[in-house]
Amino acid sequence: MAVKKRRSKWSEAFRQRIVAEAEASDEPMSEVAKRHGLNPKLLYSWRQKLLKDQKATTVPRQALWVQNC
Repeated sequence: MAVKKRRSKWSEAFRQRIVAEAEASDEPMSEVAKRHGLNPKLLYSWRQKLLKDQKATTVPRQALWVQNC
């Protein structure tokens, strides 16, 4: 049986905006999620994915120095 891939309900820009809001806020992430009608677990998973993506695109300074030599 083939599994259908569901289309995301929220755009990448929306996800980034909500995660940034949660990071900047003094209130718990669960409260930010509830205010936007999201399940808190969903917001936590968005945050983890964005952090993982940021780490993957960040190049350590040492690597840059070695490349330039």
